[in-house]
Amino acid sequence: MKFFLRILACFTAAASAAPLTLRFDEPATDWEKHGLPLGNGTIGAVAMGDPAHDRIQITVDSLWTGDENPSGGYDEAGKQRGQGCFGAFQSMGDLTFTATSSGKVSDFHRALDLQQALHTTSWKSGITTHTREIFVSFPDKVLAWHLTAKDGTLDGLLELKGHHSDQLKWEGNDLRLTGEPANGLKYEARVRVFIHKGKQQKEGDGIRLSGGEQALVLMAADTNYVMGSDAG
Repeated sequence: MKFFLRILACFTAAASAAPLTLRFDEPATDWEKHGLPLGNGTIGAVAMGDPAHDRIQITVDSLWTGDENPSGGYDEAGKQRGQGCFGAFQSMGDLTFTATSSGKVSDFHRALDLQQALHTTSWKSGITTHTREIFVSFPDKVLAWHLTAKDGTLDGLLELKGHHSDQLKWEGNDLRLTGEPANGLKYEARVRVFIHKGKQQKEGDGIRLSGGEQALVLMAADTNYVMGSDAG
């Protein structure tokens, strides 16, 4: 509970700060051109901000397909016999929230506060004001996604989708994504949800949220990368 309150306090403090802010009046439709980046040095994220089907693309800094490469070869064709190649950086997956019904959207705003590293999406649907805030905490090593529905309820499906041949399973109340590229590097992401005045239920490979006023989604992700084969 103390951790939950600390994360919510971070959102409140950031929202009250004087912003140096990038602002948009529509959701991102192109990841490269319109997505807004966040990160903590390890976890990287790009937020899109769509009310109906929101998506956060995620990765970690050490998710790579390469091996040790003293020859400096960038690919299979360029490496020396018996040595690895440089490989390429990889995306891990998407964290998504699909609303049961987004209704008619008005007064839409999407913003990235550069000073506080806080992404905020807000809009109105009928009498309900929806707000979604994202930041990536360095001390807590998690991505935090705060979803609220003032004068309404939060209803939809939260999903974690991998970009490779991953395995997705439940471990207690955590949704766990694991995978291993051909180079033997192992990666993992875990998602946990706290909902206020509502319900959360397992639904296939996702989490169904219903009836709540707000929810906090926490995601941790990392790989087992170490520098040098002699280290493990």
